[in-house]
Amino acid sequence: MKTDNQIEYAVAQTKRDFAQQIAVASGMEYRTLKSFDADKRHFRVLL
Repeated sequence: MKTDNQIEYAVAQTKRDFAQQIAVASGMEYRTLKSFDADKRHFRVLL
């Protein structure tokens, strides 16, 4: 989880790209969760 202002940082983007590649290779989906949405519980958990 990243704070809303950290999502666009170059390092965060690089990490997100790598995580996306790992997720695809594993048959999963990667999504970035903004702290605002997490705090307000605006997310869906898939098991």
